[in-house]
Amino acid sequence: MTSDAKLTPVSWNTHALLTRFALRSAEWDFLDIKCSVVPLQELLFAAGNALQKLVRRHAEMLAAKGCNAVPGMESLPDIVTPRGFLEALRLNPEFSIHYVRSLKLREVPADSPHDASRSGPPSPAYVPTPVGELISARRILSTFSDEPDWGIDQDLFLIPQYGYGPQPYGPPTGVSSQAPFHMAFFFEPRPLLWAMPSLRRNFMEERIRLFFALADLAFLRGIDYWGWRFTAWAMHYLQDLTQPYHARALPFSIFRLLKRLIRAGRLSGLAERHGNILRNRHMLFEAAVHWLLNDALKRGSHRKPVKALSHGNDWKAQDVNAVMKQSAKIVSRLAARVNAALETLMREPRLNDPSYSLDHDRSYRIDLTLPQAALDRPESFERFLSLVAVCLSEAGTVTRYAVRTGASSVVSDGA
Repeated sequence: MTSDAKLTPVSWNTHALLTRFALRSAEWDFLDIKCSVVPLQELLFAAGNALQKLVRRHAEMLAAKGCNAVPGMESLPDIVTPRGFLEALRLNPEFSIHYVRSLKLREVPADSPHDASRSGPPSPAYVPTPVGELISARRILSTFSDEPDWGIDQDLFLIPQYGYGPQPYGPPTGVSSQAPFHMAFFFEPRPLLWAMPSLRRNFMEERIRLFFALADLAFLRGIDYWGWRFTAWAMHYLQDLTQPYHARALPFSIFRLLKRLIRAGRLSGLAERHGNILRNRHMLFEAAVHWLLNDALKRGSHRKPVKALSHGNDWKAQDVNAVMKQSAKIVSRLAARVNAALETLMREPRLNDPSYSLDHDRSYRIDLTLPQAALDRPESFERFLSLVAVCLSEAGTVTRYAVRTGASSVVSDGA
């Protein structure tokens, strides 16, 4: 959800909060070890041939998904520059590498607005970190677990030489253009997949494996700053899959879905005609969870979701694909109930207006509407919190899994 530009955004984004709470209970000393901020170019030069091999392996993974890039993309001569690195890995070449950290709790007034902006730095929500400054692994992870939402996956289907092919879903530009990299629909009803086969196509696993591989590359060369930063990037996508609207394309009951399909009269263009209806719920859910976590951090409220994040079950050495499907299975089964609970709690009639976009409504105030809804409908609020807690328990689990996996070359399994 986009915050009002007139407000001072001095809060945290949701992934940073997820990571912060998920690692609270992790008694791992290595998370508090500080490492030096190092420019990306230093890692790229140090990686040498290993980076070239990694880029080629990534190209092979994408080719297996039918991505036919321009020949030679994986061997660009300027791969040791940030832009060349981004192009070789088929990321947004205009993406800016910022060296920052998220604000500490004592640096944020309790009455500051809850910023749900996804634009990233520069903004008052971050503090610059000069090259050589020491920063803890914990702080790197919480700051940069939000970074893949700052534009690295946007507008990629418009770059023909990348070879991603037709965009399976989502608009071609802007934040929502990153959807095929940040969503994966493993458990959709067969009739829906028959009607919309493009829902089967995503690039989330390739992203996770790429950034874990880059993390391993950095750790093995002693550049821990980028080891943790790439781990945070991989973590982001795993956390995304624990969001019901990322794991389920149409989070309605099957009967409600069939009713919509019958009423539409035709399948073609159904997603486009109802796009805002889905996006409005998606954005409202994220804004609500973001506000709850911010409030929990600043005021110690809403203990149920926070406890779920920090005290979920933990997995160790499991394959990335297995972890993705396990989390998605749990969350996708809850998606329709989450959506119904959100509708019942918020009672926002504009959610069903295809012409209304919550994402573009600068006047909408989740900090006013959610607390009022909780007061007016406490039972609905508790039901919503309980469902959110299940999703956040999965988010906590995959966060800690990501830390173990990303740092596997330097952290013992008994850590």
